[in-house]
Amino acid sequence: MIGNLFDIYWIFFILFFFLFPIIYPRVVLAQALYFINSMIEKVSDSIERSKRKFIRIINPKVSSDKIFEKLDFITIEPTSLDPFGIVNKLEFILNQSSEKIESYIRKFSNEKDEEKLKNYKLLFEILIVKNIIKKILEHYREIIKKYRNLQIALFIQFQLPIIDRIFKSYENGFETVLNNLPIGDGIGPLVIANLISKEDKIKEIEECIVVKKKLFGKEVILIRAKGPGARLGRLHKALENVLKKEKNIDKIITIDAALKLEGEETGSIAEGIGVAIGGVGVEKFNIETIATRKKIRMEAIAIKMSSEEAIKIMNPKIYESVDKVIERLKELLEDSKKAIIIGVGNSVGVPNTKEELENLKEKVKDFWEKYGKEIEKRSWLDKLFGI
Repeated sequence: MIGNLFDIYWIFFILFFFLFPIIYPRVVLAQALYFINSMIEKVSDSIERSKRKFIRIINPKVSSDKIFEKLDFITIEPTSLDPFGIVNKLEFILNQSSEKIESYIRKFSNEKDEEKLKNYKLLFEILIVKNIIKKILEHYREIIKKYRNLQIALFIQFQLPIIDRIFKSYENGFETVLNNLPIGDGIGPLVIANLISKEDKIKEIEECIVVKKKLFGKEVILIRAKGPGARLGRLHKALENVLKKEKNIDKIITIDAALKLEGEETGSIAEGIGVAIGGVGVEKFNIETIATRKKIRMEAIAIKMSSEEAIKIMNPKIYESVDKVIERLKELLEDSKKAIIIGVGNSVGVPNTKEELENLKEKVKDFWEKYGKEIEKRSWLDKLFGI
């Protein structure tokens, strides 16, 4: 009897030994595909919800198929085989792209409020990004199924938590813009708004507002994208316009959000030399060129945040950094007689003057408490090992 049992166990062991290398990879592959499919379903559901909300605000009478036929809209970068003049070509193409999407939104919307139309444009751009994330996930799912490639499956599965965080930030960003509240990237315009009063003479140039005034006993020109609609402004064009009329400018100070390292605190401030502007580099290149040609010093203040925090509702820690940034500005202006201060970033939800900012901080904090906070999920094993 014992001998028979031993023989049975031995047969099972032999079968396990030979079948395990064949079956196990397929089990792992199936598991990876399950997680990828779950992520695709989650992304698809979110996109459908966003589409319904977008249709309701832009024009409920228009067919959704008609509105979203340009959700695959692409901007093709110019060739860099001959790099001479590529910045001008890139700027021209980006401006065309922006104008094309805006004209498309105006075609379907009955809205007359310019600020709301700018927000609708940004909402559509967020939808485009969310759709791209979905299509990339679907692409890799089909590649994995086609070639039964375990390595690609595991690689994508390991990336899912990062993709999920990025996608959630765009979800939050969509809701933030929908409620016309500031995102993290709007810290530059927010700082400038705190320096402008309704008594100041405000000029509008190239989707920017420009104000000349005395600040801390110094003559300054303030530039930022016009709000509270979603704009980036053509900052270098506004700067060029100012420098045609203003003489003896000795410093250009840029204020912008900057990518933080994971160990750094959100809302911490870094000060440096150069032009603090992200993006593809067109604005940065043009401002650097203007400043270098005229021998104007370039200084910068950067407010640290993660890439996710830049897209979603402004973290209260970022909002609270405004006063610290203004104190740094005061220090930077000590050795200047006449300076230009540029608040870089998206102006969505950020009014133009200090008086209009009333209650905004409370609204941001309330929205953050409801939708912005990330609930930390840790298993008992993570807690046990302090991970």
